[in-house]
Amino acid sequence: MSTETIEDLLGEILLDCYGEDEELWGFLSAFSEEVPVPAEASIIGQRVEVLEFDYDGNPLRGLTASCRAGDGRVHNVSVADLSFPTTSPGALYHAAYRSWLGP
Repeated sequence: MSTETIEDLLGEILLDCYGEDEELWGFLSAFSEEVPVPAEASIIGQRVEVLEFDYDGNPLRGLTASCRAGDGRVHNVSVADLSFPTTSPGALYHAAYRSWLGP
């Protein structure tokens, strides 16, 4: 995925947002509307199934995801820590989110 594609997506997501809190709500909206769940992802090399995206209003925590691990347990993790298969809808939105977060 190209930098231009990510920048275009960022422009769409953040169009009417003013400040970090509104931007995070914008990302939550984008993930919730555009990434069908359950979604395949991984965290620290372990496959998980993303069940839901959330933002609790804490900009220090950012977006979170409820994920089901292989043993059936559900964990809440930072969306930034997830990896999505490159061909999945989540990959582009995740790349935009990580770009927004910065290095």
